[in-house]
Amino acid sequence: MHVVDGAADRQQIILPRSIGAEFIRLVHSGMTGGHMGRQNTEEQVQRRAYWPRWRSDVAWELKKCPECAQYRRGQPPKQTFLQPFNAGERFEAIDRHPKSARVNVNVNVGQWVWYLIPRKFVGRYPKWTRNCQGPYLVVRVISPSDYMIQRHRRAVPIVVHGDKLKVCYGDHPAS
Repeated sequence: MHVVDGAADRQQIILPRSIGAEFIRLVHSGMTGGHMGRQNTEEQVQRRAYWPRWRSDVAWELKKCPECAQYRRGQPPKQTFLQPFNAGERFEAIDRHPKSARVNVNVNVGQWVWYLIPRKFVGRYPKWTRNCQGPYLVVRVISPSDYMIQRHRRAVPIVVHGDKLKVCYGDHPAS
């Protein structure tokens, strides 16, 4: 170490990154037993050598050290007792579409329905906003929970879930 104008000037070996891992292992294990942690290992490496990104290499090599992995500092992670899990019968079929269980509308082809669209209110009078469109004609039943509806004969049909529909009673437009 040289002192020039009151500032310490260190002489370090410039190492290629390819042998940096082996150098870190030597410094970390040390001559006196070693394995003194990240901060002391960084000080020893900084005192003796330099290569680009050496600090991240020190952190990486210390994570891989088997002796240091046996000793863990700090409190152990919090754990809770196991809770019972009701799995049902063996080989019970699991519904892939849980929304289908909530469908409470029974609609057939040719029936008129309202299409319910929940909207966020933007404007002055929330009482005057409409949360439904329609009436729509049910063109096709795709599944017990999915329906194809269209506004009139020339309109493009749309596919909607049954929980968005409500049966329309009263006068209906001529199709």
